[in-house]
Amino acid sequence: MNPHGAVHGGALTMMSGLAAQQAMPDRTDYDLQSLRALFLRPARGAVTARTRVRHAGRSLRIVDVELVGGVTDVGNPAASKPFVQAEAVFRAAR
Repeated sequence: MNPHGAVHGGALTMMSGLAAQQAMPDRTDYDLQSLRALFLRPARGAVTARTRVRHAGRSLRIVDVELVGGVTDVGNPAASKPFVQAEAVFRAAR
């Protein structure tokens, strides 16, 4: 937490990258090429990741991530407002 009680942006960025990597079924053969994160509002409390694999080709993978909070039911984060929206691009490892 920073002095204002919000989760640090670097931690949120790292969480986005890890969530994107975990969303891919065969993640061991891909390296993170780029990660773009948009910080929408301060994150406080518990943080949950929503992921969607947008493209899963042989050499390129694109994963969308939203970090959300205020989840009362861990199984239903759909109603929560996002703190961060991120896009992760993975390339096949050489």
